[in-house]
Amino acid sequence: MERPTTRNMSKENENYLKFVEYIDKKFNKMQANFTKDLKEDLLKEITSLVKQQNEEISALKESVVIKESTIKVLQGNVAGLKASNESLIDKLDLLEQYSRRQSLRIDGIEYSSNESNDDVIKIVKDCFEEAEVTIPDVALDRAHRVGPKYKTWDGKVCQSVIVKFSNFRKRTDFYKKRKNLKKGKKVKIDLTKKNYHILKEAREMINNTKPDNVVEDYLYAFADINCRLKIANKDTGESSFITSIGDVQDFLCSN
Repeated sequence: MERPTTRNMSKENENYLKFVEYIDKKFNKMQANFTKDLKEDLLKEITSLVKQQNEEISALKESVVIKESTIKVLQGNVAGLKASNESLIDKLDLLEQYSRRQSLRIDGIEYSSNESNDDVIKIVKDCFEEAEVTIPDVALDRAHRVGPKYKTWDGKVCQSVIVKFSNFRKRTDFYKKRKNLKKGKKVKIDLTKKNYHILKEAREMINNTKPDNVVEDYLYAFADINCRLKIANKDTGESSFITSIGDVQDFLCSN
């Protein structure tokens, strides 16, 4: 058997290195092709996914636009209903206040737990007598207790009395003579809750605008005989009807 010579071994090593180089090039080429194909596949998949996402986003945007448009329409409807409701409430309040034109409220009337409605009528007639005004029975429609009970400064338990007249002129006569009643009794215009709140707020606003060194009020708010709220300036003689707190603010700003 022939022994391998150095020359033969060098040739074998050379062939081996060429083979390794060939394999290495082949592997690198396969790797490059694989990477390229993988990149193309990934790019296609990502492009498809992005396209799908964009389509979904466009659909969502369109849906949002439609919903926003619907919301605006609904908000407009709600605003319209709110305005209509406020207008209706104002009209109902006007009707309620008009129905109270025939009534007056008497405060400072002592309460008794065992009194009857006839007793309340007698108390009212005694007030007519105190006020020095003649009110025939036919002009007195009815009278009854109303509102919460309260204690006066001297410890008496009182509750207001509502008196409804069948004759507006007789109601006016009694109201004009109210200052003849004994101390502690007050006759007031029968206001609705809304108008009572406006009048109360108006008086508080007037009091807050009065300088500390001024004793007498030159501005005052009141309810006239026809249950209309007014604010007036004693110094200038100027007056104005008020139907809201805004009206009060406008008058105060101009005075």
